[in-house]
Amino acid sequence: MKLPSVEECNALFNRYHVPKNIFTHCKKVSELAVSIAERLKKRGIGINVELVRIGALMHDWMKAATLEALDRPPFSYKPTQQEIAAWKELRARFKGMHESEITHELLKDKYPELTAFLMHERAIAHDLSIKRSWEEKIVHYADWRAYGDKVIPLNERMDDFFVRYRKKITDLGRWERVKQAERKAEKEIEDVLGIPIAELT
Repeated sequence: MKLPSVEECNALFNRYHVPKNIFTHCKKVSELAVSIAERLKKRGIGINVELVRIGALMHDWMKAATLEALDRPPFSYKPTQQEIAAWKELRARFKGMHESEITHELLKDKYPELTAFLMHERAIAHDLSIKRSWEEKIVHYADWRAYGDKVIPLNERMDDFFVRYRKKITDLGRWERVKQAERKAEKEIEDVLGIPIAELT
């Protein structure tokens, strides 16, 4: 499997002037995901740790292009002029596309397996019946736990998500199923490691 190195990923973040708050979040997700993956691997779970590392790092690489504003709360980040210009260009170029679709368009020729991984992760988010690999489960879970550059309890993160996106959450039944899926992933990780997941911060 051909994957970009961390250095190549960092260069891509810089090339497209990804806002620093998004970059910081992606690094924190990758850090947590790798910590979980390495511990699970030591317990005998077959995991591609490098796919977890890079998949987590790049999961929100093009997130800014989907945002209506770069300085949205609660992060109160003030974007640079370069970040604003890049954001405007990307929004015009990829209007209406999801971040994983944009990443796919930009990297599919060089890193097809990475973009397929990220696209499948998006499909899983929409269809909870799709079976998740350990790599997908870890990246998705780590993303839920990372709030900006901090790691917070899953329930706290979900409560914040519900408040911020309440207007977009129209199916409360599905929202409950989403929460159940992440709690299940958390328990599966804890069961293998034999320790409370809170210790992995």
